[in-house]
Amino acid sequence: MTKKSAIFFILFFMLSCALSLYAQRNTYLVSGQVISSTTKLPLSRVNVQIDGTTQSTLTNDDGFFELQGKSDSLLLVFQYIGYEKKYLYITAANRLNLLVALDPKDIKLNEVTIRASPLDTVFISQRSHVLDYDFYGTNILLITFGNTLTKAKLVLLNPLFDTLQVLSIPEKPERLFKDCLGNNHLICATHVYLIYDNSTSLQLLQPVERTEFENVTIPCIASDSANLYFMQKSGAKEIKMNYFDVETHNHVVGYFSFNRVTKKQSPLLTIADEKTLAMKAEEERFSSQKNAAGAYRSEVAKEADRLYAENAIYKEVFAPLQLIRDTIYVFDFINSRIACYSSTGTILKQVEITFHQTATWRHEIYFDEVQQKVYASFRRDGITELKEINLQTGLLGEAIRIPFPYVGKISVHDGYVYFLYLDKDYAATKYVSRIRITS
Repeated sequence: MTKKSAIFFILFFMLSCALSLYAQRNTYLVSGQVISSTTKLPLSRVNVQIDGTTQSTLTNDDGFFELQGKSDSLLLVFQYIGYEKKYLYITAANRLNLLVALDPKDIKLNEVTIRASPLDTVFISQRSHVLDYDFYGTNILLITFGNTLTKAKLVLLNPLFDTLQVLSIPEKPERLFKDCLGNNHLICATHVYLIYDNSTSLQLLQPVERTEFENVTIPCIASDSANLYFMQKSGAKEIKMNYFDVETHNHVVGYFSFNRVTKKQSPLLTIADEKTLAMKAEEERFSSQKNAAGAYRSEVAKEADRLYAENAIYKEVFAPLQLIRDTIYVFDFINSRIACYSSTGTILKQVEITFHQTATWRHEIYFDEVQQKVYASFRRDGITELKEINLQTGLLGEAIRIPFPYVGKISVHDGYVYFLYLDKDYAATKYVSRIRITS
């Protein structure tokens, strides 16, 4: 095992153990089903929260829920759009297999009109802008700030967009990041903090140097019960010349697995952009010939040629790996296929794709980790559309249109498309919104 692989394993082992110990300390299981009092049918996506804490969950398609409480006596709060809020006191004698019936609200016509809108505003404030957002279990994390990032705050919202917790950030934040084990991190100017919710407050734990974190944690892009999966890029580097600084693209992407038990590293696959590699070799040969013949009028002209080639001709290899229902899917846009692999690297099947050959495709895909679906992104005249990728056929579903131009940070989570909307009157992001994906 290499030294770098050993660091990978130790870091993720420590994070997993730390969070597991926090979660399991003095907990009690609470379970039950939520139904409508009128129809007697189960209600899905009901928000169930332990009152006075940030701990919550959503009911599944059959109305069932489970929660871990830290006391054998607690107060549960049930909230669902269109139904009255309900409180239920739980003791050790009645904390399992609960049957909870919610009563419908008296619905007014204007309320129906509002709820019928496909657009939900997750967060909007006249005093705070949103720098970034991510998902923490069923809740939503935000980085918000007023006039300056030095006074930014970390905000935790529940699925109904109520504010649960607010925490001051100790240094200038840049973004949120979720590692391959599902841990949330706050990336700041010089340090990275592990975000943890202990049911009563948000905490920033285990600050590490940003460079160390980026070198060790970010390359891990997926995990299952057996392995961690890492990405390695080749060709990306920064070249400092006399007049320009050139950042070259990676033209080869490699994936390898790291077994949690044996601690052995195994190659999975390598994808190379052979066309670009050949073009680059020819360009470098031709440039050397021009330089030897004195064809460049100046050093600036020679460096400008190199800058143009890297920015306009050579493309970044884009072949993301995604773990879907214990199967490894590699979206190989270089070779126009979706390749499926087992955890041992055995190829299971390949599906041809063509949608990425259109001019409006954005070289991005989005994964809904809750519903295990993948979406491709397209943009025309500033308007973004998402289309679900059929993993069996490689074909696309109907378009999901985001009704604002040039949105930022798109995510798909549990059947909703989330995005940052840039207010045209301000330089910073102010809105976080979402639209529901309808079948």
